[in-house]
Amino acid sequence: MLLYLLLSIVCLLAWLYQSITKKYGTYQAQGIAEYQPSFPFGSPNQKKLMLGQVNFLNMADEVYESFPNEKLVVHFQMGKPQVVVRDLELAKLVLIKDFDHFTDRRTVQMSVETEAQKVMSLMLTIIKGEQWKAMRNMISPIFTSGKLKAMTPVINKIGDDFVKHLEPLARSGEEFQAKDVMTNYTTDVIANCAFGIEANALKDPNSLFKRMILGLTGGVKGMCRVLTILFLPPVARLLKLSLLNEESTDYFVKVLKKTMKDRRESKVKRNDLMDMIIEALQDSKTNEGPTEDDQFERDAQVKPNNFQSIPQEDIEMYAIANAFVMFFAGFETSSTIMAICSVMLANHPDVQERLLTEIQDIIEEHGSQHLPYDVVQTLPYLDMVINETLRHYPLAVAERECVKDYTFPGEKLTVTQGMLVQVPSPAIMMDSQYFPNPKTFNPENFSEASKATRSPYAFLAFGQGPRNCVGMRFALLQVKIAMIRTVANYQIHRCSKTIDSFRVSPSSASSQPIGGTYITVSKRS
Repeated sequence: MLLYLLLSIVCLLAWLYQSITKKYGTYQAQGIAEYQPSFPFGSPNQKKLMLGQVNFLNMADEVYESFPNEKLVVHFQMGKPQVVVRDLELAKLVLIKDFDHFTDRRTVQMSVETEAQKVMSLMLTIIKGEQWKAMRNMISPIFTSGKLKAMTPVINKIGDDFVKHLEPLARSGEEFQAKDVMTNYTTDVIANCAFGIEANALKDPNSLFKRMILGLTGGVKGMCRVLTILFLPPVARLLKLSLLNEESTDYFVKVLKKTMKDRRESKVKRNDLMDMIIEALQDSKTNEGPTEDDQFERDAQVKPNNFQSIPQEDIEMYAIANAFVMFFAGFETSSTIMAICSVMLANHPDVQERLLTEIQDIIEEHGSQHLPYDVVQTLPYLDMVINETLRHYPLAVAERECVKDYTFPGEKLTVTQGMLVQVPSPAIMMDSQYFPNPKTFNPENFSEASKATRSPYAFLAFGQGPRNCVGMRFALLQVKIAMIRTVANYQIHRCSKTIDSFRVSPSSASSQPIGGTYITVSKRS
């Protein structure tokens, strides 16, 4: 009996070995760069990811840095080949020009047995093909300048609460995590602007609403859950794992359902994100042109080939799913950007002083710290500081799944249907051929003169093309107002826990830095 068991184990291991390694070396034999894989993890970067030594965000950086003379490199996730694109012109083909071959993001397979799981499966970041195209076209017009102008007074009012929230920290001089404070602010902004909900996180940081927010990703357990879903789909399905914490997701689904029910019954319209999503789904019309006249928006345009309206009975579920993803993605990424930016200003007082001068001048000219949307957009140095922060600490990596076989022009590599193609934004934005002295924090990298010297596709903080960040303008608006109010009212200082450089924690499901974002502040006179 024991012999049969041992033989079965040996046969299973032999089968696994053959299944995983059968494509190893096949690309190298064709003259294509291949990051040497080994059983069972695949290439070294994937092994580090699965062993918790590197964050998902930086998974492809090592591949990019190891092959400085190659345009394309194949690496392996266990037995699955994936492609890292190192050349910006080829990246443009994947993200924009030949987007019809790379319409989808990485497949996320998870159980859809509960209502919370179904909501997660309908999020704009996960759905695919024509379904995604239809949703993207309906959602895009929500973030026009006109819509954001209407939200700006609400954000400015929350900015008042934010300034008051910092007062006791300034009086005491205590060290604090900038991320915690910024999370309170973004929670209030998005809850109010998106759903008309008074979260009151600035007034009560321990509220149930805030606790449920923090529970969405779930720390180390959350990272293990995400990695299992992404890399071991059969195991994830067997265990019925959800991408996000199901208890927290279920809480927000109930909150959003109640909000929609109350609005239907009262017929009250707030013209917030929830109203706009419902209207967009009910109208079920495609977006015929760019929402804003710039290159980023023109590159993002996509039209469904077989457009079908969302069935009336599904509108509520789609509305909840996409309101939820915008809330989750918006509060987490925006608060992290603000926290990192605060530390950068603490570490670079000369940059902080120059930014203060720009902010003071515009406040004096306007006569109030409540700056309208159009005025907020006229602060070039603020833009430069935020973009440089994002260059040092991007919060996304561009991944596209091939939906039909594609051969790169002038290259030997054919990407087959189902393969992942990665454009590693963190590595590209730390490449000295695009940004001189890349490890130095220098907002001048985003002056008009500097931008004119490089490809616009070297800055990938929000992605590029139709699968870019649809809520980018809203995210930047709340970030800008927070930084305006912080710098105008407080001086940001280093403290004993302030770190000098950032690396994403391998155990963080929400891409938080090792060492945190500790600072102190003092009141400006």
